[in-house]
This record gives sequence, C-alpha cells and structure tokens, in this order.
Amino acid sequence: MDQSNKKDTTQSSAEITKTLAAHTAELKKKTELVNHRLDELRAETDKFLHPEKGPLKNK
Repeated sequence: MDQSNKKDTTQSSAEITKTLAAHTAELKKKTELVNHRLDELRAETDKFLHPEKGPLKNK
C-alpha cells in the first residue's frame, strides 16, 4: 500500500511540475508581450511630450 501511495504521489508531483512549467512559459510569453507594448507606449508618450526630439526635426 505504501508503494501505491508513493507512486501516486510521484505521478502527481510530475503532473504538477509539468503544469507549472506550462503556466510559467505562458506567463513569460505574456510578460514579454506586455513589456513590448509598454515600450511602445513609452515611446509614443515621449514623442507626445517632447515633439522636438522627433526624427523630422533633426533633418
């Protein structure tokens, strides 16, 4: 009976680890997307607040 419980626990641990790894990968991907969008918004804000720094003004 101990052997059966140990096997179930090991299997459950493996499943939990696999699920956590999948969720972690998904969160990492979403975080990268959010950070990319944040960079875009920062650039847009900077252009709005400081139009004199735009590339058209330097030419």
